[in-house]
Amino acid sequence: MGSVFFIVLRRMRAPLITLIVIYAVSLLGLVLIPGVDANGKPTPPLSFFHAFYFVSYTASTIGFGEIPAAFSDPQRMWATVTIYLSVIGWTYSILTILALFSDRAFQQALAASRFRRRVRRMAEPFYLICGCGETGGLLIHALDRLGMRFVVVELDEARIVELELEDFRGDAPSLVADASQPQTLLLAGLRHAKCRGVLALTNHDEANLAIAVAVRLLNPDIPVLCRAERAEMAARMAAFGADHIVNPFEIFGQLLARPSMRRRATACTSG
Repeated sequence: MGSVFFIVLRRMRAPLITLIVIYAVSLLGLVLIPGVDANGKPTPPLSFFHAFYFVSYTASTIGFGEIPAAFSDPQRMWATVTIYLSVIGWTYSILTILALFSDRAFQQALAASRFRRRVRRMAEPFYLICGCGETGGLLIHALDRLGMRFVVVELDEARIVELELEDFRGDAPSLVADASQPQTLLLAGLRHAKCRGVLALTNHDEANLAIAVAVRLLNPDIPVLCRAERAEMAARMAAFGADHIVNPFEIFGQLLARPSMRRRATACTSG
């Protein structure tokens, strides 16, 4: 996850350097060009303080006119150059800032920063849910009905948007990210003192296996439940210490094999 501060510095590096150069050149001209008094006699150039004061209110387009003495024609010409240069520099900086706020990487960094703060402030026990598909959505609502807190990490942005529209009882931090990455799990509170377990419910067995491995390496005391569709992946998850492994197809087959379920299936087929 990129830092918001460093992204701003990286994007604003060129505009800041441009403004610094413009201010430095403007100050240099004002402290080198001599002026004239009311009688037309030459006077010393502006001091660095007066030059900085003049450039500050000129570059910001305030147009304040308090100056120790009237400018000479060369000073007026240089002040004109300073005005146009500073306006161009500030316009470039403002346009860069506007473009920064619409940048996707910056928005993701802001979302990650807000997510990190929300997770850190959680004072109640919570479960880390990786994957918010149909199974994850049902589990989230079940946990909410039981009054339990949870943190959600999902790769599909549409699912996170739907989740944010839900009216849960408590705060439900959610993040669009790859839960199989260890840094994402740490960001989501894997080592948080209130984290009570991790549920790997993505639609990919490889991602669920990676989550189980990361949990065992980063926080071995946390129980982890994994969803597995293939027997070989379930065996690998068990080898890495997954506490519970659920195969939805196997469970459905067991339920279908029950006599009551067979009778219902037969009735539905005949009907």
